[in-house]
Amino acid sequence: MTMKKQILIALFLLTSAISSTLAQPIERVQAIEQRLLPNQYLEGHLETKSIAQVMLHDNVPGVSMAFIDNGEISWRRTYGYAELSKLSLVTPQTVFAGASLSKPLTAVTAMQLVDAGKVNLDDDINRYLTSWQLPANEFTETQKVTLRHLIGHRAGVSNHVPAPYAVDEKTPTVTQMLAGKSPFTGPEITLFTTPGEKYQYSNPGYTIIQQLIEDVTETSFETAVQNAIFDPLDMESSSFKQPIPKSLMAHRATGYNADVTPYPYQLFPFKGAGGVWTTPTDLATFTMTLIDDYHSGRSRLVSQEIAKQMFARNPVRLGFKKHYVDGSEDIIFDHWGSIPGFTSYMVGSVQNRQALVIMTNSDNGFNLMAAIARTVAQQYGWEPIQPNVYQRYNIDSKQLPSLAGTFGKPSGNEVQHVFAVKGKQLHLISNVDGGTAPLVAVDNYKFIDPASNTTFEFLPSKTGEVNWVRVTLESGYNYDQPRQQTLTHFIEKSMNEANVEGLAVSIIQSGEIAFNQGVGVANSDTGTEITSQTLFEAASLSKPLFAYFTLLQAEKGVIELDQPLYTYLPHPDLAENEWHKLITARMVLTHTSGLPNWRSDTGGQLSLLFKPGTSFQYSSEGYEYLRQVLQKQRKVDDSGLQALIDEQITNEIDAGFMKYVWDERIPEQKAFGHRNGKPTDNDKHDHNFGASYSLITTAGDYAKFITDILVPATAKKQKVVEALLELQTDVPHEKGKLHRALGFAAKQVDGRLKYYHSGNNGDFLAYVEFDPASRNGVVIFSNSDKLFSSNLAKDIVDYLNHNGASL
Repeated sequence: MTMKKQILIALFLLTSAISSTLAQPIERVQAIEQRLLPNQYLEGHLETKSIAQVMLHDNVPGVSMAFIDNGEISWRRTYGYAELSKLSLVTPQTVFAGASLSKPLTAVTAMQLVDAGKVNLDDDINRYLTSWQLPANEFTETQKVTLRHLIGHRAGVSNHVPAPYAVDEKTPTVTQMLAGKSPFTGPEITLFTTPGEKYQYSNPGYTIIQQLIEDVTETSFETAVQNAIFDPLDMESSSFKQPIPKSLMAHRATGYNADVTPYPYQLFPFKGAGGVWTTPTDLATFTMTLIDDYHSGRSRLVSQEIAKQMFARNPVRLGFKKHYVDGSEDIIFDHWGSIPGFTSYMVGSVQNRQALVIMTNSDNGFNLMAAIARTVAQQYGWEPIQPNVYQRYNIDSKQLPSLAGTFGKPSGNEVQHVFAVKGKQLHLISNVDGGTAPLVAVDNYKFIDPASNTTFEFLPSKTGEVNWVRVTLESGYNYDQPRQQTLTHFIEKSMNEANVEGLAVSIIQSGEIAFNQGVGVANSDTGTEITSQTLFEAASLSKPLFAYFTLLQAEKGVIELDQPLYTYLPHPDLAENEWHKLITARMVLTHTSGLPNWRSDTGGQLSLLFKPGTSFQYSSEGYEYLRQVLQKQRKVDDSGLQALIDEQITNEIDAGFMKYVWDERIPEQKAFGHRNGKPTDNDKHDHNFGASYSLITTAGDYAKFITDILVPATAKKQKVVEALLELQTDVPHEKGKLHRALGFAAKQVDGRLKYYHSGNNGDFLAYVEFDPASRNGVVIFSNSDKLFSSNLAKDIVDYLNHNGASL
């Protein structure tokens, strides 16, 4: 336990400083202090916490708050420390960074200019900006940005959270911030949509208002606010000056992060968006005056007309967000603030003429402030933000299976939630120990965990399919999570959409096969299902395995990779072409031999397309020439060559079936290929050994081969793998792509080198991809002609990358 945490725990109960000069409704205040309410709970399951408990749990060093009631400050409360190292207590005079609570002050200062007739809320702001102009673009052609847009965050100005500056750093001017020029570290002002069309909270929008106020008043922003608000209301503990005046510095709280580590004092030049230093008492005075202007029309801050627009019963913000419910005439307005080391909250009831301001010197104050506000709302009858009390709901248990599954991305900011049906009840499954928590239905698609006061609202589409859940925590913070399809479900759905008959997919994670499954049909006429044991034609995925076998032979001294194959065996169909005497095994494996893919590509007569070693041409013929050379060197026929592969590869990796030659088991276990939705002849290929195309195997067995590459079992294998995967940078390569390795193509993805190969026998298509760094990979076999044209292979790889496989 840290020393700072020990200080908090040991001394906390001695640190509550209560203003004794104000008349206080003691019972209500004590109830707020001791019985903080959750955002929601199941009837009969209410558990409350004290302010002290939440402060200790959330590492909040200090809190200050003030409450106004009917035009006067009714009570104030302070807790904890303004500065831990000095054990300085928070008092009503402690000054906090107000962060975004600056925005209502900025908005009101600007609206005083509207009342004075110096600015029109609905005019083009460029009419009033003299030091800087908002550049025209396609979004401002039909609608100009207005002050009303900027105050209400509907100007279409992109958001940016600016970083504070150290005391010894040079701070930017307002125009430098707007233009994105040094020493400002943020971007220039940009628009992303037509003004007025969308709501988008925008800090830069308030920097524009800051400049507008300076240009119209012809004075500094801090002076303008001082004249407009702070001096008239005697807000002596408030300032936008950076650095703040010495009189306030003496009462300044130190800000802390969630681990109770202090931040240094920092400067906030983005004053209009988040630069104020103040106290809850001062902000309560400001809020109290606004409410009075609304009811009385005294116009101490703004006219009654402006005040009524600010607190109108509509979703348009004009300084504050507003909450209201049917059956209640009240409007609750609020604003949150957050800046490194400080969080703050301002909330009030227009009809009740009441408001609460809370400020903390912690990054972690949101849950505490929300709980205090809810409890105040209950004590004083603010209906729109009181806690939700849920009743049990009798749900049809037949509906529950449609809600089961995993929601939330594994790499997301929020924890995943897994739901399962046990008996006739939906349960939440723990990601830590697998334990379950029964959920209670409170509506047709809404459930609550009574232990944590967390609700889960499943969001059905128009068709009734549930693909999202809305999670609302005890604090009231909520977020939506998408359903994570199981890989099998994703593959089946994608395969059906692509009209692909069948697939076998094997996934490697961290060097081990984590998934190996067949889906679809082996024969669309008979409906025979594909399993993990179904055999497929690997097509050109035959080449990488044969390349590996070739390197094994080179390691044994059977051939030399850079010795012309002619010296072992002259090509019988190229005897009259002197160039063929230059072809080496390395050229064959990198497709630089000059041979065509197939001799049919050159009119049936085999010929060289270019001088070997001078260009790139994918070639299956080259592999067949290499096969003949190895057969001569090893003095074996097709069956003998297959026996060598069985011995040196298949048995070594404990694979069940990897055959280049025909086997009697093939007709019973092999899938039928499909063209145009129709099955093809399952015995269509000749029975000869085809190094470039004839391998028949399962996706799982081929994945074992890839796993053996990713995790070589011996030093000898490691040497062969290194040779297999080394990029051949000294030979030509396909235009626009990386140099190939000996057997695989390669590509750079997000700075990582990945290897891949595809195969296409017309009615059997295949794909492999793997990442040696992560030792992840995927093997996809298909008995369809649509694997690539439908983008199904790509979709599967993308799905795996986006869901934690990181291929």
